[in-house]
Amino acid sequence: MIRVPPALKEHGLDSQAYMLLTVHDELIFEVAESASTQTSKVIQHVMESATLPILKLSVPLIVDAGQGSSWDEAH
Repeated sequence: MIRVPPALKEHGLDSQAYMLLTVHDELIFEVAESASTQTSKVIQHVMESATLPILKLSVPLIVDAGQGSSWDEAH
């Protein structure tokens, strides 16, 4: 999670995507609609590779991303 803001900045998305909060194992973002697909891809990649380069897991981390105008719609 701590690597997400630098990754968004690296991809030029830091002005269009803001992490609002975390709820258990979920990260909630507010994202400009025009940047939602690219932002989802960046966040998924960062979270799925969270253990690298220190640890390579034998079981992959799988990250699901949903989009919607509310938390309920995103599920």
